[in-house]
Amino acid sequence: MPNYQSYSADKFYQDWRYAVGKEFTTQDGQPFPYAENGHLHWDDELKKLEFGGQGPWDACVSGDGRSLAVVLQKDIHIIDTNTWATVCILRGHEEAIQGLAFAPNDSNILVSHTPRDFGPIGTDTEPVITVWDIKEYQKRHISIQSQASPDEVAAAAAQTAASKVAEKGVKQTIQGQARMIRGSQVFSPSGKKFAYIPGGWLRSNDVDVWDINIVSTSDFQSDRIALHAHTDRITWMGWNHDESLFASVSWDKTIRIWDAITGEQRFCFTTTMQNWAGRFSPDSKYFVATCGTGATHIYNLSDGSTVWVLQRETPRGWRRALDWHPNGKLLAVGGEKMAPVYLLDVEKKEVLQQRPFSPEKTHAQGGRDTETVRSMLGSFLGVRQVRFVDNGNKLAVWTSGDDSIEVYDLAREVKWRFARGGTDDGIDNTKWTELKCPYNSKMLNWEDKERGHTMFASVDCDGIRIWSLPLTGPWKGP
Repeated sequence: MPNYQSYSADKFYQDWRYAVGKEFTTQDGQPFPYAENGHLHWDDELKKLEFGGQGPWDACVSGDGRSLAVVLQKDIHIIDTNTWATVCILRGHEEAIQGLAFAPNDSNILVSHTPRDFGPIGTDTEPVITVWDIKEYQKRHISIQSQASPDEVAAAAAQTAASKVAEKGVKQTIQGQARMIRGSQVFSPSGKKFAYIPGGWLRSNDVDVWDINIVSTSDFQSDRIALHAHTDRITWMGWNHDESLFASVSWDKTIRIWDAITGEQRFCFTTTMQNWAGRFSPDSKYFVATCGTGATHIYNLSDGSTVWVLQRETPRGWRRALDWHPNGKLLAVGGEKMAPVYLLDVEKKEVLQQRPFSPEKTHAQGGRDTETVRSMLGSFLGVRQVRFVDNGNKLAVWTSGDDSIEVYDLAREVKWRFARGGTDDGIDNTKWTELKCPYNSKMLNWEDKERGHTMFASVDCDGIRIWSLPLTGPWKGP
């Protein structure tokens, strides 16, 4: 009989079938129905980007929505989102890339971080942040015809030797780590500031001191502010909307709010376990953070008081996905273990909606449909991203394991699902059983206002799939 030690991720991806324990409900108490053509799956996407048989490791979208940056191990493909042509390939990393981000105010500036400190490839190489000037890089390297597809470009790239990262086109290199997971910000909202953890690799759960440097993006060196305090891994950091405050969340059981101009500490909130994620409300009235007990802590930034602590209902599972609604009153929270999603009214201290998965209601494949196997499925499911889109009218959710995008229209009370191949009943699974799902799959989102659509990209094991939904306009909710 399978047990937790023998049950693998490969078996999970063959076994899992989408099953929900509780749905978002309408004002009449009925489950959100699917919108017209709202239940889609692989092969129904608007566009699929492929890369010569390679699976993307990571990706990000520029602030103006015009460029995608896609990681293929040590290379970065820059793709035009209007034509889907590859503009150029940034080469020069000697180690696998861990994360990347565009400057929000300049789609020409991209930062990447190497090497990976997790996953299938390990290294003792010290961490380096590379700042790319894409236009300068294009000038000094062989250009690629704008008509070339990503697949054609990848094939050509395999025959081209990589240039060294020190060549022209690299704006700056910095020794240090950049936090680019769980919604952590390395750039300030204006793009004028950059935050990173200086130096070499630091040990978690040890005696190392974890500092933060904030510098100007004019040269990534000047106007440096150093923040000293944390004694364990920093899991999230970022600014408030007007860049007057900066926050850092750490495994050392503290959440610290800093004056982003002077570097002075404003507040230090303490929890009982490791902290995972944080986020300022849009009006900077609140700060939310999650800790290792699974609790969600909401603090008032006017006086440092605790507004609300939402404890978890289940005995297991962190909550590491957060996003505020533009109105500053609603908060989305995503958790591990059965992948619960919560929609909270912070001012009323109410759970308005929730959607957990239900391994008990699913049915495993391959002759493994047993109570023991079904009980293990939940351990592989976790909400990694929640995001309010379309002026807050829609809530988008990305769940690891299910590896699908779910979108809930909070105004119209309907939903969409862009499902990974083979996860839903009625969809032939044999086509997808041999695919190896990515270690760092994720969801991207941007607005195409000219066409009136909000765009989604699912970073999948065999490429990037593009999906779209019509924009609604101003917030239609209460």
